[in-house]
Amino acid sequence: MKVICRSAELTCEQREEMSEPDSTNQYFLEVGKTYTVIGIGCGAGVFGGTVLFLPGEHYLLPVPLCLFDVVDERPSRYWVARKNSEHTLSLWPVELHIDYFQDRLSDFEPELIPIYQELCARMESEFD
Repeated sequence: MKVICRSAELTCEQREEMSEPDSTNQYFLEVGKTYTVIGIGCGAGVFGGTVLFLPGEHYLLPVPLCLFDVVDERPSRYWVARKNSEHTLSLWPVELHIDYFQDRLSDFEPELIPIYQELCARMESEFD
């Protein structure tokens, strides 16, 4: 799945719909840029709604769906659906279901960096 960024900031209405704190307003995104979606999370409550996970250098960037338009609607063949709680669902590659993968990756754990780099390359090539 590929998306194009249409805004890097949430409106007051969007923040209210998603129950996002007032401090969360701007994301470090490039308006007009197309991104490959690594995973999707859906939930309720604070930060509720649909969240896309975009690739960063050594991290995944969670961003609200409302900031994007979908330009390639095909789901990744690498996504695995997992019900995480009564109100949350994730569509992620199996690698992201490794315990604390995102936290450990952002801590630069050496064994996870090549796994993450290969995952991102594989997903990018899937939509080329």
